[in-house]
Amino acid sequence: MKFLILILSLYFIPFSLAQNVDIIPYLIQIERGAIDSVVNELVRLKIIYPQSPDIMFLEAITMPDAKKSEEIFIELVEKHPQSKYADASAYRLFNYYLIQDESEMIDKYYQKLKTDYPESPYLKIAQSQYELLSSKTIQEKQFSKTEIKKSINYSYTIQAGAFVKKENAQTLKSQLEKSGIYSEIKEKNVAGTFFNVVYAGKFATREDAENFLTIINYRFNIQGRVVEIGK
Repeated sequence: MKFLILILSLYFIPFSLAQNVDIIPYLIQIERGAIDSVVNELVRLKIIYPQSPDIMFLEAITMPDAKKSEEIFIELVEKHPQSKYADASAYRLFNYYLIQDESEMIDKYYQKLKTDYPESPYLKIAQSQYELLSSKTIQEKQFSKTEIKKSINYSYTIQAGAFVKKENAQTLKSQLEKSGIYSEIKEKNVAGTFFNVVYAGKFATREDAENFLTIINYRFNIQGRVVEIGK
């Protein structure tokens, strides 16, 4: 009987731990350009932790298909609303629909952040973005949303990383964009050495940029810094 209990205990260990999987090491691998290794490891992780929302989040940010990533983020938010990355997933959906210019879905996930995750650092960023669009809409109803977005004065961005190898810069850029974060790469000459600099996001105020800096430094395990656009 004791032997049977031991076997059953070992069998159910992975499922008991399914809700708490540390994916930070994998995020570090992704930042270092080893995304293929993480994708291969996901096959094993999904078998060991089939119910883990953390693994779902990791799969979503490594998924090359943005539509499938969207589906995973939605499932994560709806089925695992108390999980570690649920607020991040809700924000990624908010930002994704913001980019897609889908008003109804923008409102849905903004309200979800406000209602379900009032203490989330992502809410403050979403609130700033939402209020900017809302105020422009009220003041300039005759303008299209595209014109409204163009009229916002973005003065700051985040330098997320600088790489000699362009493929490393492309990897970070891809991960940022899959998470719904605007990103671009610019070449910069520093003392005769050319770097591929990755920039993340555009912000109207330094405070907005600094608030978001804390988030992406943690989520992507980087050491970014706020810079003025064009400098």
